[in-house]
Amino acid sequence: MKKLRLFLVWMLCLASNFLWAGNATNADVIVVEAGNANSLLEAIQRANTSSAPRTFIYLPAGKYDLGKRVLNLVAGKNVCLIGQGMDQTLIVNKPDVEDEGISKTATLLITGDNTYLQDLTIQNAMDYYSAKGAGRAVCIQDLGSHTICNRVRLLSCQDTYYTKNNGGEYYWKNSEIHGTIDFVCGRGDVYFDQCRIVVEKRNADGTGSCVIAAPHSSKTFGMMFYGCTIENHTQEYCYARSWGAPSRCYFVNTTLLDPSRLASSRFTPQGMGCIPDRFVECNTKDAQGNVISPKHNAITFFRGDIKQKMETIEPAKNADKYKVENLLKEWRPDLKLQELESEAAQLKPTQKLAEVSKAKSGKGKLQTRENYEFDFDLPRYVEQLKTELTYPMAWGNSPIKNFAKWKKAARQKIFECMMTPPRRAKSWDMKVIAEEQRDGYRAQKISFCVNAYARITAYLLIPDGKGPFPAVNALHDHGAHLYIGKEKMIRPFDVDTAVVADADAWAKKLYEGQYLGDYLARHGYVVFSADAPLWGERSRKEGIDRNKYDIIAGNMMMLGRDLSAFMTYDDMAGTDFLSTLPMVDKDRIGCVGCSMGAYRSWMLAALSDKIKASANICWMITTDDQLTLRYGRKENGGFANCIPALRQYLDYPHIASLACPHPSLFISGTLDHLFPVPGVKKAFAQMHAVWDSQHADSLLTTELWDVPHSCGLRIQQKILQFLDQNL
Repeated sequence: MKKLRLFLVWMLCLASNFLWAGNATNADVIVVEAGNANSLLEAIQRANTSSAPRTFIYLPAGKYDLGKRVLNLVAGKNVCLIGQGMDQTLIVNKPDVEDEGISKTATLLITGDNTYLQDLTIQNAMDYYSAKGAGRAVCIQDLGSHTICNRVRLLSCQDTYYTKNNGGEYYWKNSEIHGTIDFVCGRGDVYFDQCRIVVEKRNADGTGSCVIAAPHSSKTFGMMFYGCTIENHTQEYCYARSWGAPSRCYFVNTTLLDPSRLASSRFTPQGMGCIPDRFVECNTKDAQGNVISPKHNAITFFRGDIKQKMETIEPAKNADKYKVENLLKEWRPDLKLQELESEAAQLKPTQKLAEVSKAKSGKGKLQTRENYEFDFDLPRYVEQLKTELTYPMAWGNSPIKNFAKWKKAARQKIFECMMTPPRRAKSWDMKVIAEEQRDGYRAQKISFCVNAYARITAYLLIPDGKGPFPAVNALHDHGAHLYIGKEKMIRPFDVDTAVVADADAWAKKLYEGQYLGDYLARHGYVVFSADAPLWGERSRKEGIDRNKYDIIAGNMMMLGRDLSAFMTYDDMAGTDFLSTLPMVDKDRIGCVGCSMGAYRSWMLAALSDKIKASANICWMITTDDQLTLRYGRKENGGFANCIPALRQYLDYPHIASLACPHPSLFISGTLDHLFPVPGVKKAFAQMHAVWDSQHADSLLTTELWDVPHSCGLRIQQKILQFLDQNL
C-alpha cells in the first residue's frame, strides 16, 4: 500500500509542473518543478489565494532564477516554502544596479502573516561592487508578522534583510545572513537564534567599514542576536547603528571568529536620524570559547546636537533573561518552529519523490543531514582558506629581486606543480590528411605526434604567397560541448556535416559568426589549432559526457599526472611544432584565445619563450573573486584550470605576468557574469605592477568592454591590430 501511495505521488508530479493535493491536516501541498522559476511563481500565486489553513510549497533541489523580477509577492497567510537544503535549493534574482533601492529590489516581498521558510537560500545577485556606494539589494522585505525562518541563507550585501512592520515579530533559527551595510535592518522585533552572521567586504579590495544591524523601531527589544556567530571578511565592522527611535539591539552570547576587526567602539556612535534607546553586548566569546567582551564600554551616542552616554556592556549573568521564551512569551516561535518542522517532515513529498527516483535507479534511500560542510560546491570555510593564500612566489613577494632569475624560479615551481609531464615524441611525424584552397590561404588538416602517447589531428592555415609568415597558435574555448574543439577556431572541413553545423552554431554564438583563425589567415598569418584533451577528435570512446571530465581528471591525478597540465604541455608542444614549419617565422609566433582558450593562451605565453605576443579574451581574475558565492555565479573553478598546489605559490595574474616584458592583450566584458568586474580589475592592476616594474607597462594592454562573455567582430579586429603591431 505504501509503495502504491508513493507511485501515485510520483505519477501526479510527472503529469504537472507541480502537485496540488489535500492531506490529513487539511493543508494544501504544492510541489514545484525543480529549477523552474515560473512553476515557483505560479505555486506562490496559488498559495496567496488558497483557503486552506496552511499551504506547503516544496522546492526540490535546483536554482530558481527569477531574472530581474523583484518584489515577488508572498501574500497568503500560513504559507510555507520548504527547500531541500540551504546548499541545494536557491531562489535568486538580479536587478539592474540602476534600479537599486531598499523598497524596490527584494527577491521576496512578504505581506502575509505566519510565513514559514525552511532549508533554502535566497540571493539578490545585483552587482553591488559596481554600484559605487549605493547598492541596496534586498533578499526579503517583510511587511507581515510572525515569520519564521529555519535553516535559511540570505546572500546579498546592503540591506539584505528588511522588516517593515512596527508591530511585527520575526524569528530566525540556525540560519545565515550575509551582507555589508545595515544588512539586517528595519522595524519590529526580530530574534536571531544561533544564526551565522557573515560580514562581507565593504569594498572589493577588502577595505572599508561595515555595520551589521540598523534597527528602526520596535515593541519590545528590537533586534536580538542570541548565541550567534559572526564571521568577518572586511577591514572593520560594528555591531549596529541606530536608524529610528526607539532603536534597540542586543548581542548576547555572541561568538566572534575575527574579534580583531571589531571596531573599538563596537557600536556606531553616530546615528541615522536618532540616537539609540538601548544597545547591549553581553558575554561575547572568541572561537575558542574565551570571554572577550570588555567589563565596560560607555559610548556617547550622538545625532546632530543630541548626545547621550550609554553603558553597552551587561554582565554574563544577565544572558538568560534574553532567551526567546522570556522575550516572546505569547508567541513562542521556538515551539511553533518544532511543530512546523515536524509537519513538513510528515508531508514532504519531495523527499518521497527522491526516494522513488533513487529506488528506480538502484541507488538506495535518500539521506539528509542537518549540518553541511560544503555550500554550492565550496567548503564553508572557503574564505578562511583564501586568507591563507599569501602567494610567496609572486613578483614583489618573492625574495628573488632579479627579474630573470625570478622568472626561472617561478616557472620551475609551476612545472613542479603541474606534476609529471608527458614524454616528448621522438619526432613530429607530420602528415597532411586533407587540403583545400580558401580565399587567400590554404587549409590543411594534419596529424602529428604531440607527445609520446598521442597522435592528434590539427588544422593549419597557410597564407598564399612566399613566406615565412608570422604565426598564431589559436586555442579553443571550453563552451558548447566536447564534440568540437579546434573546429571552434577554424572552419572545419573533411568532417561530417553535423560537425560543421555544430561549429557554425558555436561560431555564431561566441564569435559573431566569424572564425577567428580564418580571419587571421586572410590577413597573412599562419594559424595552427589543435584539440585539447577530451575535446573534438581527442574524445572519450564511450561518447561525449561532460560529467566524465572531472572523473577522468581525477583518474589522471591517481596516475601522478594532471589533465589541465597536459593541456598546457600539449599547447607548448604544438607551439614548438609550429616553430619548425618552413613557412613560419619562428621569431614571430603569438597565441590567441577566448574563455578557456584565453587561459590556455596566457599560460602558454607565461611558460614558452617561443611566444612573442598573446591576446587573451574573457579569462582573467583573482582566486579571491573566483572562488566565492558573492556574485551569484554558477561556475567557479574546475579541472580545466586545476593544477594541484599552485595557488599556494602564485595566483592567476602572477602566472600571466611571467610573459613580461612581451606584449600582452587582455580584454574582459563588464557583462561577463563568469568573471566579475571587481576581480578582473584587481588582476589587471597586479599585472600592470609587474610590467611597470620592468619599464614595460606600455606593452601590457588591459581593457574592459561593455560585452558579455564573447569574442565578437570588434574584439577580433582589436586582436588583429594588436598582432600586426607586435609580431
